Amino acid sequence: DTVCESTEDRDDFARNYSAWVRSEWDGLTPAEREEVATHIQGHDHPETSQKICELGAAAGFRSIREEYKIRWHAIWRFSDRD
Repeated sequence: DTVCESTEDRDDFARNYSAWVRSEWDGLTPAEREEVATHIQGHDHPETSQKICELGAAAGFRSIREEYKIRWHAIWRFSDRD
């Protein structure tokens, strides 16, 4: 899922992520990159990794581990076992 950094609010996230898409996603055409950026700005509402872990704990998961993170993408493992 997408995550924001602890120092970013939603506007910072959208601006930073969109800038990354526009500058580095060279496998897409400029028009396609703009479509991605527009989607991010209008539809992505990421939480911080800390908030994701708090939500998992509140839902009853006993073990929550961030398995992988690169830039604004992260994968977590949630388990009801320690």
